[in-house]
Amino acid sequence: MKIIIQLVAWVVLVTTINTKAAESTHLIQAQEKVLSTIYTVVNVDGYLDQKLHDEFWEAIYSTGASSNEVKQFLDELIDLDQVLEYPYEGWVSVKRSYELRSIYRSTKLDSLEKELERKLGNYFIEAKRNTASLLVAAANRTPMEARGQTFYVSAEMINQVLNGFKNSKERLSNLLNPNWRQSVTEQVIADMNLKLLTENPFNVSSEIVNGMRISTAETISGDNYLAIGMLHVPLNTPFDYEKSLQGSCEGAMTNAGATCLSVPDRWRGFKGITANTVAELDGAKFYITYTGYYIPEHKKVIWFTSINESSALGARMSVEDAKLSIMFDWE
Repeated sequence: MKIIIQLVAWVVLVTTINTKAAESTHLIQAQEKVLSTIYTVVNVDGYLDQKLHDEFWEAIYSTGASSNEVKQFLDELIDLDQVLEYPYEGWVSVKRSYELRSIYRSTKLDSLEKELERKLGNYFIEAKRNTASLLVAAANRTPMEARGQTFYVSAEMINQVLNGFKNSKERLSNLLNPNWRQSVTEQVIADMNLKLLTENPFNVSSEIVNGMRISTAETISGDNYLAIGMLHVPLNTPFDYEKSLQGSCEGAMTNAGATCLSVPDRWRGFKGITANTVAELDGAKFYITYTGYYIPEHKKVIWFTSINESSALGARMSVEDAKLSIMFDWE
């Protein structure tokens, strides 16, 4: 999904960074690291932690560039915040096109497109073409093909992308500051009736499965992936909560090539299950923790899944920290 939802932004970013780096012979040496890091940071489902931030700055300072070169490079990179406006406005128009079932282009999108064409010339052609294709696919509800993948531009995809852009801009702002800012912020996830404290904002999406809505919040920090999921059970619908939890655990583990060996668990008075395992992919081990709980009085099932590349303890602590950080709002 990364390649699909950010293909417009990536073309614009690569072109801009290449142009800026080329203006300093020293900073050309750091160009690959700058590109890969910014791609990771601005991606809708990207992340930023102190390790990635420090590696980014070490790559820049190790080039031997003068302080003036670094300052000029930074001043121009900060313009990337404006570059991100184009893909954002593109997706705003994609959303409106989907709703209207006809192609819609905002005035701001047209204005940004003209400005970027003026600045980037032929380098902007692919980004412009991708935007046009997205608008057509959204308006006509037809498949779109890009970079070897064929997909529908669904309402869920559109909302996921738009929700992720704010987090992308915040991460980029933090990355471009040489001094690491680590702060805990409160994130409200209304779709899941909760708010939580986090250093790395979660990207939220939802989908309908078998007539029931499933909401998912995901974040990555270093070598750890964490997801919080919630199943919303329709009112007056008979439902086997225990069976649903076990099925959710089995699904999570099976996708990783492992087995769900769960044991009973409780959290804040809610009954549930927990499971820990280790799996292997291409010779590399990774550790998985799953915990899930059912909340019948609110017709909800909630679960936490962590995948850690380093240790079983890291996976378990990621889940436990998330559970401590949550406050529900059932109003």
